[in-house]
Amino acid sequence: MGRTNRPPLPRPSSRSSMPRLVFGVLLVALLVPGPAVGQPDTGDVVINEIMYAPSPSTNEFIELYNRAETAVALDELALADDNLEYEPVTTTDTVLAPGEYVVLVRDAEAFEASFPSVPFLTPDGWAVLNNGGDTVFLRHSPSDTPLDSVPYDPSWGGSDGRSLERIDPRGSSGRASNFASSTASAGATPGTQNSRHAPDTTPPQPVFAEQVDSTVAEVVFNEPVRSASIQPSAFQVGETTVTETALSADSIARLLLSEAPTAATVVVTDVRDLVGNRREQATLSLARRPTPEVLAITE
Repeated sequence: MGRTNRPPLPRPSSRSSMPRLVFGVLLVALLVPGPAVGQPDTGDVVINEIMYAPSPSTNEFIELYNRAETAVALDELALADDNLEYEPVTTTDTVLAPGEYVVLVRDAEAFEASFPSVPFLTPDGWAVLNNGGDTVFLRHSPSDTPLDSVPYDPSWGGSDGRSLERIDPRGSSGRASNFASSTASAGATPGTQNSRHAPDTTPPQPVFAEQVDSTVAEVVFNEPVRSASIQPSAFQVGETTVTETALSADSIARLLLSEAPTAATVVVTDVRDLVGNRREQATLSLARRPTPEVLAITE
């Protein structure tokens, strides 16, 4: 994958200082190499904050966050809403460094009035965000790689002049549980860490296991887990072989057993949650179905 050097994202200023700013940016671009730029993969750049119901109504913005280890060329990215009419983020040769934010705004004057010290870009052809719900799409145009999409709804939060913030940068973009209304005094946190920022660093925990049929058991986790980690090798039920596994409701592992279990416990190994936290091993009791010999009516 080829890499180039590009100038970093400039900070906007007042109109009176713009010529000096442009000259300074050009001088830095000529004398100081910018960060190496690579082609982003899906999830490298995420939609981190959306102001879809602002006051004034034109003060919409979308914040992007680069969670990759390589800088990304912003002029190679494009945005769209549900209409899927993609527009470039910028036509300026600019990069977004790892761990940095960029704010894309609809109305430059309205945004500067609300957040005067925050750098931003103003894309052409801004698609008005629907207050009743919409989907924001982000892609890498040269490779046509989808980077992220957030199908927000008012029930997720973010209405009445407050932005919709991502809680965990590594978390799912399609789950309401990973978004919430901003609690910042300004109603939003463009260009900085979200007020609701709370990365998940805890591995998934199995909390209950039971035999639900003669040769079927279920293990319930305390959070959604990756389906790819729900494999027969991840579960040990005594000497009984786990022949097949399936995931239901995102957090219930269904185990098909070779025979009725006799063990009193289930050992769970190497299961990961949606952001990749790994439960190395856990042991929990197996609630087994009683047999006719175990229970009897005595009176």
